[in-house]
Amino acid sequence: MKGPLHALAILTGLVGLLANILAIARYLGEGQAGLDIQNRGLLTVVTFVALAYGLSMGSVLLWRWTHRRSASPAAARSAAVLLNILAALPLLALWFRLVLSTLFLPATHGVESWLMALATAWIAAPFIGLGLAYIGELLGPLMMDQPP
Repeated sequence: MKGPLHALAILTGLVGLLANILAIARYLGEGQAGLDIQNRGLLTVVTFVALAYGLSMGSVLLWRWTHRRSASPAAARSAAVLLNILAALPLLALWFRLVLSTLFLPATHGVESWLMALATAWIAAPFIGLGLAYIGELLGPLMMDQPP
Protein backbone atom coordinates (compact mmCIF):
# COMPACT_ATOMS: atom_id res chain seq x y z
CA MET A 1 0.00 0.00 0.00
CA LYS A 2 1.20 3.49 -0.71
CA GLY A 3 1.23 6.50 1.62
CA PRO A 4 -2.29 7.84 0.92
CA LEU A 5 -3.75 4.41 1.57
CA HIS A 6 -2.14 4.34 5.02
CA ALA A 7 -4.00 7.54 5.84
CA LEU A 8 -7.17 6.04 4.38
CA ALA A 9 -6.83 2.96 6.61
CA ILE A 10 -6.28 5.11 9.70
CA LEU A 11 -9.17 7.41 8.77
CA THR A 12 -11.44 4.42 8.18
CA GLY A 13 -10.50 3.04 11.60
CA LEU A 14 -11.24 6.37 13.27
CA VAL A 15 -14.61 6.68 11.49
CA GLY A 16 -15.43 3.11 12.56
CA LEU A 17 -14.46 3.98 16.12
CA LEU A 18 -16.69 7.05 16.11
CA ALA A 19 -19.59 5.11 14.55
CA ASN A 20 -19.32 2.38 17.18
CA ILE A 21 -19.19 4.90 20.02
CA LEU A 22 -22.23 6.75 18.69
CA ALA A 23 -24.18 3.51 18.14
CA ILE A 24 -23.42 2.33 21.67
CA ALA A 25 -24.29 5.73 23.13
CA ARG A 26 -27.58 5.82 21.25
CA TYR A 27 -28.44 2.27 22.32
CA LEU A 28 -27.68 2.99 25.97
CA GLY A 29 -29.39 6.38 25.86
CA GLU A 30 -32.71 5.23 24.30
CA GLY A 31 -34.52 4.87 27.61
CA GLN A 32 -33.41 8.28 28.85
CA ALA A 33 -34.52 11.72 27.73
CA GLY A 34 -30.94 12.88 27.17
CA LEU A 35 -27.54 11.30 27.02
CA ASP A 36 -26.00 11.35 30.50
CA ILE A 37 -22.26 11.79 30.07
CA GLN A 38 -21.72 10.88 33.73
CA ASN A 39 -23.13 7.39 33.14
CA ARG A 40 -20.33 5.07 34.29
CA GLY A 41 -21.48 2.15 32.15
CA LEU A 42 -21.41 4.27 29.01
CA LEU A 43 -17.97 5.58 29.93
CA THR A 44 -16.72 2.02 30.48
CA VAL A 45 -18.01 0.81 27.11
CA VAL A 46 -16.73 3.84 25.19
CA THR A 47 -13.29 3.56 26.75
CA PHE A 48 -13.18 -0.16 25.95
CA VAL A 49 -14.00 0.48 22.28
CA ALA A 50 -11.40 3.26 22.10
CA LEU A 51 -8.84 1.04 23.85
CA ALA A 52 -9.49 -1.85 21.45
CA TYR A 53 -9.15 0.32 18.34
CA GLY A 54 -6.09 2.12 19.66
CA LEU A 55 -4.24 -1.03 20.69
CA SER A 56 -5.13 -2.79 17.43
CA MET A 57 -3.80 0.06 15.30
CA GLY A 58 -0.77 0.36 17.56
CA SER A 59 -0.03 -3.35 17.15
CA VAL A 60 0.01 -2.95 13.37
CA LEU A 61 2.40 -0.01 13.63
CA LEU A 62 4.60 -1.94 16.07
CA TRP A 63 4.65 -4.92 13.72
CA ARG A 64 5.79 -2.71 10.85
CA TRP A 65 8.44 -1.09 13.02
CA THR A 66 9.86 -4.38 14.34
CA HIS A 67 9.64 -6.07 10.93
CA ARG A 68 11.77 -3.40 9.27
CA ARG A 69 14.41 -3.27 12.03
CA SER A 70 15.02 -6.92 12.88
CA ALA A 71 17.31 -9.45 11.26
CA SER A 72 15.12 -12.51 11.74
CA PRO A 73 11.36 -13.15 11.93
CA ALA A 74 11.71 -14.73 15.38
CA ALA A 75 13.38 -11.61 16.75
CA ALA A 76 10.71 -9.42 15.16
CA ARG A 77 7.93 -11.50 16.73
CA SER A 78 9.55 -11.44 20.19
CA ALA A 79 10.07 -7.70 20.00
CA ALA A 80 6.49 -7.14 18.83
CA VAL A 81 5.06 -9.20 21.70
CA LEU A 82 7.17 -7.40 24.30
CA LEU A 83 6.39 -3.95 22.91
CA ASN A 84 2.66 -4.74 22.74
CA ILE A 85 2.75 -5.84 26.38
CA LEU A 86 4.62 -2.67 27.30
CA ALA A 87 2.08 -0.51 25.47
CA ALA A 88 -0.96 -2.36 26.79
CA LEU A 89 -0.05 -2.56 30.49
CA PRO A 90 -0.70 1.07 31.54
CA LEU A 91 -3.82 1.34 29.40
CA LEU A 92 -5.18 -1.90 30.81
CA ALA A 93 -4.47 -0.72 34.35
CA LEU A 94 -6.48 2.45 33.74
CA TRP A 95 -9.34 0.52 32.13
CA PHE A 96 -9.42 -2.18 34.83
CA ARG A 97 -9.50 0.58 37.46
CA LEU A 98 -12.58 2.01 35.77
CA VAL A 99 -14.23 -1.42 35.45
CA LEU A 100 -13.45 -2.49 39.00
CA SER A 101 -14.70 0.78 40.46
CA THR A 102 -17.87 0.60 38.35
CA LEU A 103 -18.86 -3.03 38.61
CA PHE A 104 -17.18 -4.92 41.40
CA LEU A 105 -15.64 -2.66 44.00
CA PRO A 106 -17.68 0.55 44.18
CA ALA A 107 -16.80 1.04 47.86
CA THR A 108 -13.05 0.72 47.25
CA HIS A 109 -11.26 3.96 46.53
CA GLY A 110 -7.71 5.13 46.51
CA VAL A 111 -4.69 2.89 46.66
CA GLU A 112 -6.55 -0.44 47.01
CA SER A 113 -8.48 -0.02 43.77
CA TRP A 114 -5.35 1.02 41.86
CA LEU A 115 -3.43 -1.97 43.21
CA MET A 116 -6.27 -4.34 42.27
CA ALA A 117 -6.39 -2.81 38.77
CA LEU A 118 -2.62 -3.07 38.38
CA ALA A 119 -2.66 -6.72 39.54
CA THR A 120 -5.44 -7.54 37.08
CA ALA A 121 -3.65 -5.74 34.25
CA TRP A 122 -0.39 -7.51 35.15
CA ILE A 123 -2.17 -10.88 34.85
CA ALA A 124 -3.94 -10.01 31.57
CA ALA A 125 -1.13 -8.10 29.81
CA PRO A 126 0.83 -11.12 28.45
CA PHE A 127 -2.29 -12.60 26.89
CA ILE A 128 -3.37 -9.25 25.46
CA GLY A 129 0.17 -8.71 24.13
CA LEU A 130 0.13 -12.09 22.36
CA GLY A 131 -3.26 -11.32 20.84
CA LEU A 132 -2.15 -7.89 19.70
CA ALA A 133 1.00 -9.34 18.15
CA TYR A 134 -1.19 -11.76 16.20
CA ILE A 135 -3.40 -8.88 15.02
CA GLY A 136 -0.25 -7.03 13.93
CA GLU A 137 0.96 -10.08 12.01
CA LEU A 138 -2.38 -10.36 10.21
CA LEU A 139 -2.92 -6.70 9.38
CA GLY A 140 0.69 -5.49 9.19
CA PRO A 141 1.51 -6.94 5.76
CA LEU A 142 -1.57 -5.23 4.34
CA MET A 143 -0.10 -1.82 5.19
CA MET A 144 3.42 -2.45 3.87
CA ASP A 145 4.76 -0.68 0.79
CA GLN A 146 6.30 -3.90 -0.47
CA PRO A 147 5.22 -7.44 0.37
CA PRO A 148 7.39 -9.12 3.02
